[in-house]
Amino acid sequence: MKKLAIMLCLCMGFGVLAGGCTNTNEQTQSSTSTNSRDVTYEQLGLSYTLPDEWKELEGTQVVQESIRGENTFAQIIYSYLTAEDAATLAEDPTLSIYNYMKPICQIVLSSASEDALSELFSEYNTVQTVGEEQQGYTYYFLSGNKEALSSLEGEDLENYNMLLDSSALLASSIKTQDFDPEALDTLNDELNQYITFDTKSIQGMEVDSTIFGAYDLTMVNFGASYTYPQFDEFEVLEQVYNSRRSFPVDFNLVTAVIDTPGEDAEKAVTNARKDADVSFLTIMMDDTLGSWVLNNLTSIPSTVFVDRDGKIVGEIVEGTKTYEEYMDEVYAHIDVLNGVEPETTEETTDETTDESAQDASTEESTANETDAGTTKLPVEVTQE
Repeated sequence: MKKLAIMLCLCMGFGVLAGGCTNTNEQTQSSTSTNSRDVTYEQLGLSYTLPDEWKELEGTQVVQESIRGENTFAQIIYSYLTAEDAATLAEDPTLSIYNYMKPICQIVLSSASEDALSELFSEYNTVQTVGEEQQGYTYYFLSGNKEALSSLEGEDLENYNMLLDSSALLASSIKTQDFDPEALDTLNDELNQYITFDTKSIQGMEVDSTIFGAYDLTMVNFGASYTYPQFDEFEVLEQVYNSRRSFPVDFNLVTAVIDTPGEDAEKAVTNARKDADVSFLTIMMDDTLGSWVLNNLTSIPSTVFVDRDGKIVGEIVEGTKTYEEYMDEVYAHIDVLNGVEPETTEETTDETTDESAQDASTEESTANETDAGTTKLPVEVTQE
């Protein structure tokens, strides 16, 4: 099992090197180049030059990802892919690149202490500070991933060592300048208001988030195979889906399973769908959707409503619900979509009696024991 890190807006999803960060979403592009080898991240106050020695493997076996991890503001990671792994990823874009990356080096931007970063630092043979500190953030260059060096062999190890040796040129080229940390946080917050994906359904059909464009409102229910059968909601969700023609807007329902792809998880979900005889779409994770889950959900099941652009409408709904409760949520989110302000309940100032306070305490304890029909996420999404 592999933990996914939170993807930064600097480069979302799988990026193959071609003189910097490859990105199909112009809204998230933040790297610019003055020539094919120079890379600049203005949002991080960072610029550097890619080694000429990397050219031969760029576009095939050298990949770059920009993430935000524990105690780091940004990590720009350059990794090696074996030829076999590169072919596997090209054939199936739903696979997580994190299961195949062999990190060569990474640039880390952090305001945390070196002790707080010790676990990350221990993964590399060499750790050095580079550039000048900006806005209280220190820039580190990590190189020579220990696991990669111990697992690669033959031609792959030769390729890796060549890339590693020349990474020293990248480190020496690093320059830093003043930047606004809040600007990147703001952009990330904005992007977290949208759900995007380019993945496959459980049935094997290629699907992306453009499917939202055909409906005024789409209900996206997030679950996990490990919550079955206790929190299996397929039957209830099918009832909601079959009621879609009664809504005053064009409505769709999609489910997403956070521990897919993976053979065991896919089998469990396929069986659950069959048992419930469902007809709506169930999708698997890709890196972008998995990162959104990590950044925004705290429990499973959770339900999100989005508009035609994939922008989130209203609040996230946590926990299992009855058919009637989900129907109420649909109508409430239709109101939000149409700009109707939700009703607010006035707070009462009456003092609670000792007896009622005791009852409330008992109810709260019971709710905590049952966890309100949710499975708490360990702030990670797993992939086989």
